Amino acid sequence: MSNNMNRRSFLKRIGAAAAVGSAAGLAQAAPALAAPPEKNMGILVDLTKCDGCSDVPVPRCVTACKTENEARFPEPRDEDVQDYWPQTKHEDWRSKRDLKTTLTPYNWTFVQKVSVEHDGKVHDLNIQRRCMHCDNPTCAALCPFGAIGKKPGGAVHISPDSCMGGAKCRTVCPWDIPQRQAGVGVYLKLLPHFAGGGVMFKCDLCFTRMDNGQMPACVEACQSRPGREAPLTFGPRKDMVGLARARAEEIGGFVYGDTENGGTGTFYVSPVPFDKVSTALKGKGEENPKKKERFFFPTDPYPLRKPNLLAEATLVAPVAAVAGAVLAGAKTLGMGKAGTERPDPESGEKAATDISREGNSQGKTGSDEEVAS
Repeated sequence: MSNNMNRRSFLKRIGAAAAVGSAAGLAQAAPALAAPPEKNMGILVDLTKCDGCSDVPVPRCVTACKTENEARFPEPRDEDVQDYWPQTKHEDWRSKRDLKTTLTPYNWTFVQKVSVEHDGKVHDLNIQRRCMHCDNPTCAALCPFGAIGKKPGGAVHISPDSCMGGAKCRTVCPWDIPQRQAGVGVYLKLLPHFAGGGVMFKCDLCFTRMDNGQMPACVEACQSRPGREAPLTFGPRKDMVGLARARAEEIGGFVYGDTENGGTGTFYVSPVPFDKVSTALKGKGEENPKKKERFFFPTDPYPLRKPNLLAEATLVAPVAAVAGAVLAGAKTLGMGKAGTERPDPESGEKAATDISREGNSQGKTGSDEEVAS
């Protein structure tokens, strides 16, 4: 009986939030899916020039990114890190927050190292990985909460105030970029045992720096290195595309990011084909499971070509607007101030938690959960 009462209470509270949010302006909750392409910025990553900052322990771009964004890293309380209802797992990266060799909620860029054979020559590549900042991001089109949008300048941004941590963005991202941390986010202000899984985190192209006329922190750090030509170049997207294609022609190389997923704001130039890069990255894990990679270069990364996802994107847009209105209403009503309103241990909310631990995982599984556990 207590479970039923809690579910009714939950629905009543959501209904009230939706009403308030709608009154505040439903249209404002819809995500912005694309900035004007002519105003977008981009980054050229020249793999022929990057040695992973061999003169220092950690690549400069990685250090600069962590320094720039550490004030925004998640800081969950132990009691808030619980299994994702109705699953029996959660993603908690706190014990590995100093990890700098992969993407985590505490590390938004890293440098992959891989050796690739091509035309009888072995190329040692150092590859900066982070969000690609797509021109028309699939993650924004399919986020059911309208938490993802494009900033002026082209940055793809996840709003921590709206994200419920459902990880749909990671599921539909061709590169699996967004990373989840449990125990933080707006779902704690509603009913943590009924919905939500934390917040998704990733590179946002330092859009606040861009607003102030600065380049992203990783690019600034890369270009400050003395004695070498910087592998990272930042500028208007159309200029970066031109530079990437010209550089590829000069070295007889290959470009990735100009057309993938409909076009992105990141342009890699490589002396070897990117399908070979992916094959080599996957091979690292086969040779040594401890070196298993999670991020690759798919050859045709365009999820919205799939009819089912295109249809889903069409349906999600109005749902995202409603969800955004609900969240806005919840904030207006002050429902469950974070850190102050906790479930009664004798109430049905505890029973709901116990039931949730019996559920089966329906989400994306694999190395993310294994690494974060």
